[in-house]
Amino acid sequence: MPCAHNNACAFVIPIRWSCQGRVEAFFDLELEKIQQIGLWGSKPVIHLPPIQMIRLRTLTRHCRAYHTTPSTLLAGGERLWGGRFTGETDPLMIQFNNSIDFDQRWCYVDIRGSKAYAKATHRVGILTNVELNQMLEGLDVVEREWQDGTFQIQPTDEDIHTANERRLSEIIGSDVAGKLHTGRSRNDQVATDARMWLRDEIEHLDHDLMSLIKVATERALKEVDIIMPGYTHLQPAQPVRWSHWM
Repeated sequence: MPCAHNNACAFVIPIRWSCQGRVEAFFDLELEKIQQIGLWGSKPVIHLPPIQMIRLRTLTRHCRAYHTTPSTLLAGGERLWGGRFTGETDPLMIQFNNSIDFDQRWCYVDIRGSKAYAKATHRVGILTNVELNQMLEGLDVVEREWQDGTFQIQPTDEDIHTANERRLSEIIGSDVAGKLHTGRSRNDQVATDARMWLRDEIEHLDHDLMSLIKVATERALKEVDIIMPGYTHLQPAQPVRWSHWM
């Protein structure tokens, strides 16, 4: 029950947290109360054991980050690894398992890999010409959304692979988009994306390194007559040329 005291409110929630995280029904109700009186940013006062308090705080943080409700977040949507599970996912597990905050930098290489895989499945007869064109066009749309900054990450997007495939399903339909994962392992996607991303990053680093070497060489030639003290064991030693130091 909420109680007013000097323009502050405390919410005491009698919650029993089961092993499957059945707190959402209680917490949804309290979130509605908080939203109705304009205290969404306030911190509820909840009497729970420490581990359950950590779970609830984790759940609250994810709900605010994704602008969703606990029941939606815990439901988890269609996860690739959840086919044998019937219960809800503990929010600590969601936080531990999700990597989208880190691997979204792979968004473009993941799309490139998906396009290549779509063409490969087309060659072996899994995709028709129409389905291949739909998939490639849909992946182009997903890529443009990342470029424009309009791609919306959802609470169920645990990594960049599920995020891109989820958005592709929304664009061209799950019947066609679902074939993109035919015979495809997410481990394969991770390995492929990592190698492609590292290859691109190495090219950028190579260009930057060459620029650094070029500037150092030009400065060394231009300032060859500048003398500076050399150091050994943090003590001044023989004089050296600035160009030699560079």
